[in-house]
Amino acid sequence: MILITSAQYLVAEFQIEFGKLPPAFLPLGQKRFYEYYARLFHAYNEPIVLTLPESFTLHSFDIANLAKYNIEILFVPDNLGLGESIVYALNMKLPLNQSLHILHGDIYLEKIDSTENAIGVMHVDNNYEWEYLSSDYRIACDSKQSCGDQLALSGYFHIQNPYTLIQSIVCSKYDYISGLKLYSQSYPFRVVEQNGWQDFGLLSSYLHAKQIITTQRAFNQLVFQDGFYLKTSSLHKKLQGEINWFLEFPKELSLHIPLFMQLDKNSYKVEYLYLNTLAELFVFGRLSIIVWKNILNSLHSFLSKLHAKTSTNQTNFNYTQKTFERLKDFCKERNFSFTQPFCFVDSNAKTPLATTLSTTMGGGGAICPYLALPHLALLCKTCLQILTHILPHLLMFVLYMVIFVLAISCLTSAQIALKPMIHEVLTLATQ
Repeated sequence: MILITSAQYLVAEFQIEFGKLPPAFLPLGQKRFYEYYARLFHAYNEPIVLTLPESFTLHSFDIANLAKYNIEILFVPDNLGLGESIVYALNMKLPLNQSLHILHGDIYLEKIDSTENAIGVMHVDNNYEWEYLSSDYRIACDSKQSCGDQLALSGYFHIQNPYTLIQSIVCSKYDYISGLKLYSQSYPFRVVEQNGWQDFGLLSSYLHAKQIITTQRAFNQLVFQDGFYLKTSSLHKKLQGEINWFLEFPKELSLHIPLFMQLDKNSYKVEYLYLNTLAELFVFGRLSIIVWKNILNSLHSFLSKLHAKTSTNQTNFNYTQKTFERLKDFCKERNFSFTQPFCFVDSNAKTPLATTLSTTMGGGGAICPYLALPHLALLCKTCLQILTHILPHLLMFVLYMVIFVLAISCLTSAQIALKPMIHEVLTLATQ
């Protein structure tokens, strides 16, 4: 079994940035941490159990995503210490008939190099209060392993006998570290040095480490170099447009953008800022309305200043043409023909419907069926819904108009019939 410990909320400095989240739900490269854990342990083919605080509410997307990765959720009572949380989780999974992998939920590893009864270690270059591999741990050393007190624990452990670990933690008054030391007296650990390790338990470490995973579109390339991101692209015209945007940006507002350096016509560098994007905050965060009001007010203030800077130069940008070009590229990459007959199946229909789409696009060829059909079907469905909704009101309006016209006609007829009588009365009155 694989146990990922994420039953405590992140510390206050993280909550200021993202809201109240457990470690496994932090964003990294447009994914949540638990998605990397699923990839990390995929080859082990063992059940993955993720502990979460009992008060944490899962969104429907995360429920579906966790199910997709076959990650089982185990809610643990709030405010339990690490040792208590692990004992609680293991007791809920009894009987334990196999060995156990434990990974702390705020640890990022590129890969797992595990062995039986392993303790993961790494070299550190700062003075954070790490738990170091000391002589209190009983270590099974061989010629290929490093043993000593200059290595810090990475947060990954392989436990050969889970019952002995439970007993050791309980005997150590639920202190997890003391329990590990006691466990090692019966089952000595084998040291495994791990590369590609990052500790995301500290906000500073998390923000610095985000540079290891870039998120760019297929036609762009990003490389991190000496505090800068070097950007190149196969779409030269697009990249030149970005370069021009930076060059023309108002100098008095440059505080709001990263430091920019143009290298040539097809590449540039921007300063790496240790900040979370709005997309990360909105999609993965749990921020309050008050925080979002402050964010939107700041955006409004910046955009107001930016839009006050007007240009007399005529823009040369055609959204329609750009959209058609992207659609053509999309169809070309996926080997679609604009005139190819297509076939799609309605899940409620017994037989598929074959059709050829003849809608033209930009003066030549039929639009890509793969793209057009879903949108066409959605458009028809929406129109039918709108028509169904307004039809009763439309009929009532027509009825009222008919009554109004009939009433006007009746009044006109009455006026014509009464006109001679009125004329006679007026004549008598004047005599």
